[in-house]
Amino acid sequence: MYKVAVVNSKSFGVRSPDLLEELRRHAQVDFVEVSKTMRGRELAEALAGYHFVIASVTPVYDAEFMRHQRDLLLIARHGIGVDNVDVEAATEEGILVTRVPGFKERDAVAELAVALALDVVRRVTYSSRLVREGKWSERGRIVGFNINGKTVGLIGLGNIGSRVAEIYSRGFNARVLAYDPYVKPEVAAKHGAQLVDLDTLLRESDIISVHAPLTPETHHLLNEEAFAKMKDGVVIVNTARGEIVDTAALIKALES
Repeated sequence: MYKVAVVNSKSFGVRSPDLLEELRRHAQVDFVEVSKTMRGRELAEALAGYHFVIASVTPVYDAEFMRHQRDLLLIARHGIGVDNVDVEAATEEGILVTRVPGFKERDAVAELAVALALDVVRRVTYSSRLVREGKWSERGRIVGFNINGKTVGLIGLGNIGSRVAEIYSRGFNARVLAYDPYVKPEVAAKHGAQLVDLDTLLRESDIISVHAPLTPETHHLLNEEAFAKMKDGVVIVNTARGEIVDTAALIKALES
């Protein structure tokens, strides 16, 4: 019987238990937890004997991991991105790599990104905490601002970013700027966005929402220099990979 390892995922099968049961009729399915930093030969040994790996965002399946695999046939990413899987190395070893099609999560992630911005703009979580603590007299501190007429900057205008642009431009009547060197102006306009360079987006945006993939070009794209160009009080939402933001620079900017 085939063996399937669901690695570092507590959500797999939760929404579709019938599909998980169907999988179990054809294979042995084990939920396996490993260290987020485990990789290479150590990870290969931890997953030895499994034919299929259903992979979350951690750990990293690198070239050394692929070289030390003997039974693995397929790595199925339980998500859109494959940045934690060395696809080229997997291909060289005859291991297939799949992922969730982008359209499956387009609306869900886009709506979450807007919801997170609304939470900050309207201070929903903060207000809820004050109410729970009985601090009604502090309601003057929870005044937010309208998104209508404000400028929203999107870093990345692909599958999810384009949907976020539609929501902000058509749902909130916001001015939407977008930075994406791989998108044509007419495509951006179709989704209600105006393409600009990154500096313009950073300087003019009241809300910045990140939807770019993690690549060498986008790693720490939001760094100390980028934060220095932003407006005071700008709202930043990142539903992409965390490494796009330089955390140390972000903390420094928040404390400034």
